Amino acid sequence: ENAEWRYDTSDAESSDSDSTSDSNSDSDDESGDEGYSAMNPEEIAKVLMQEEYNDDGPQGAPGPLRTKNEVTEDEKVERPNIVVMPGMKIEELGNVESTIDNMVLVKASVSGDYQVLSEGSLLVLDDRSVIGVVADTLGRVEEPLYTIRFNSAEEIIDLKVEEGKKIFYVPEHSTYVFTKPLLAQKGTDASNLYDEEAAE
Repeated sequence: ENAEWRYDTSDAESSDSDSTSDSNSDSDDESGDEGYSAMNPEEIAKVLMQEEYNDDGPQGAPGPLRTKNEVTEDEKVERPNIVVMPGMKIEELGNVESTIDNMVLVKASVSGDYQVLSEGSLLVLDDRSVIGVVADTLGRVEEPLYTIRFNSAEEIIDLKVEEGKKIFYVPEHSTYVFTKPLLAQKGTDASNLYDEEAAE
């Protein structure tokens, strides 16, 4: 009897090619994620600055630790004209992890499992002197990192914002993103907050 179908070697080649392509794609994705997870906070911040703030403007697709907020490099940073009175409550945000050019990276002292500060939240030192606002939020909700932008490295020095310095926020002049609902949804794409999936 004659066979009703014939094995076409071109089908196998095509299938193998597709499989290899998919495998390479998966490998690239995995290596990209591993690259970010292996970075320390300072390296992450440097990568984000290179991607977001260059002469040609933002380029490329958002990375896994990148947020939606973008500010052009030549935009002047204005410190809020707010006086934090002795009666106003302040809460500890965290400590200065590092300074990179005109940016300060603050590592939060508490998890963001319930909430994190939104961009624009007022930040002060322990003497209640205003240093600026949250410019961006990086990292996973379990270990949030906040950036504060200044006009120059000299301004950071003048304000005595140095590594290890405690940074506080003012609840009365802050807004929040509630992250608990995101954490409750396994596999949810939380890219609108951190450009990464929420933890399971």
